[in-house]
Amino acid sequence: AGRGHRLWPFTAECPKCMLSLAEEETILEHQLANLKIAGIDSAVLICGFGLEQIRDKLRTRGSGIAVKTVYNPFYMVADNLISLWSARSEMEGDFLLLNGDNVFHPDIVRKLLCADGDCCMAMRLKGEFDEDDMKVQLQGDAVVRIGKDLAAQRCHGESVGVIKFTGRGVSAVRRSLEEAVTELSAMQSLFTDALQRMMAEGQRVRAVDIGSLAWADVDTPEDLRFTRENLHLFRLPRPGVERLQVVGGPA
Repeated sequence: AGRGHRLWPFTAECPKCMLSLAEEETILEHQLANLKIAGIDSAVLICGFGLEQIRDKLRTRGSGIAVKTVYNPFYMVADNLISLWSARSEMEGDFLLLNGDNVFHPDIVRKLLCADGDCCMAMRLKGEFDEDDMKVQLQGDAVVRIGKDLAAQRCHGESVGVIKFTGRGVSAVRRSLEEAVTELSAMQSLFTDALQRMMAEGQRVRAVDIGSLAWADVDTPEDLRFTRENLHLFRLPRPGVERLQVVGGPA
């Protein structure tokens, strides 16, 4: 829902999800297409800046899945905890959560959908981290801590920003959001703060390693360039084309 300041000038008049990855494909269209491939039939978009651009795109370019938009009026002054809280009324059944700047291979979603657990987080196991990585600390296959400020030597991997909530996990995340927004720091808080609260209250979050499947967060011009140049890695191979493996991401 936010402005994506690190991607300026690309996002000066365009929300991140509307940036083009290819001639006829925006980040949003990539996401919706890969969600459909993975078997998802509906989506809710939490929007702020560029709401009408997004709605116009959805009207003129069908995605093949039902899409609803929810407006977050606090996008200029709040972080993504408030964005997710804005859509809490939509959390009435099982759902996937993903960031608006995620570019991902559809098999990541398929793998997550097949995983057991009320709350399952897609992640990549790794031992070296960049400053901006959303680091994850594990105990077995359970996430025990998540955050960008965690000590790297105590972490086991990086969250890729795709999380599945089912059953009790849905009620747990709604309850955690309602509690988190009462804190004085709520406007500057990330959704992962609510996730950490859930875990502290006993909700198990299972880590699902994506292996070599491709994913990227488009946060900077360098990320955008990498994703555009390697877009084939985020798609299913065409018939007769050998499946590619991906190691690493944008430098």
